[in-house]
Amino acid sequence: FFGADLVNVLARKVGVSQGMVTAMGMPVFSGLKQKHKSALEYVSNFRSITNDKYQKLNRVSHSTATRDLKWLVKRGYLKRKGAGKATRYELR
Repeated sequence: FFGADLVNVLARKVGVSQGMVTAMGMPVFSGLKQKHKSALEYVSNFRSITNDKYQKLNRVSHSTATRDLKWLVKRGYLKRKGAGKATRYELR
């Protein structure tokens, strides 16, 4: 579940317009699955997430975590920092 603070942060980060906010004050993040939301919630609380943490958080394989994190980067939700084992992802 997205908390109101995370919703506001993400709305600013990805440039959600007022027209994309629903009656409940929750922006529409088209195409986000629960595992994506869980990762974004984690990043909002802990500043970054690694592939390993994403795997554990969502019970997915390394390749699925890599693919999902790349998907979130491509769509502007996260930015990639570092390389190799030191790679982490932060809110954009």
